[in-house]
Amino acid sequence: MGLITTLLNLVTFLLVAPLALGLLGRSKARLQLRHGPSLLQQYRDMKNLWAKHPPDLSIPPTVFAIAP
Repeated sequence: MGLITTLLNLVTFLLVAPLALGLLGRSKARLQLRHGPSLLQQYRDMKNLWAKHPPDLSIPPTVFAIAP
């Protein structure tokens, strides 16, 4: 039962954290008399970052291990 509760808390906090950042950004913008970003902007940014593919490097990774 403790493991299920822990996983449920983890998932809840991971889903609520971007919303809290959006609320903070909007509140700061309102204090500065601006509109500010949407509350869901953080979720859109995360979706875009997860959709990106890493670049295909033409240099072998061993070069990066040897070079300081």
